Amino acid sequence: SCSLEQHMVIHTEEREYKCDQCPKAFNWKSNLIRHQMSHDSGKRFECENCVKVFTDPSNLQRHIRSQHVGARAHACPDCGKTFATSSGLKQHKHIHSTVKPFICK
Repeated sequence: SCSLEQHMVIHTEEREYKCDQCPKAFNWKSNLIRHQMSHDSGKRFECENCVKVFTDPSNLQRHIRSQHVGARAHACPDCGKTFATSSGLKQHKHIHSTVKPFICK
């Protein structure tokens, strides 16, 4: 558990951990590190309901389920697009597959 002193940092205006790529600043180094991942050139999974960005689709899905009840909670692991139902996600995932169920004539 954290001490009262550690907890009070949350309520101060001073944020000593500043991002060197944008104006954001944080009370905790761990939050800065997590934020800096959003600037990485790798895959980014953005929440359609708020400004949060994730590098892992499972973290996006967990975020949506916990923060946006009733929102589109099923995130595609390939592109991050979200769906209201698991069946919608399953249907969508075919676009990322190399297997094509139909042959063009």
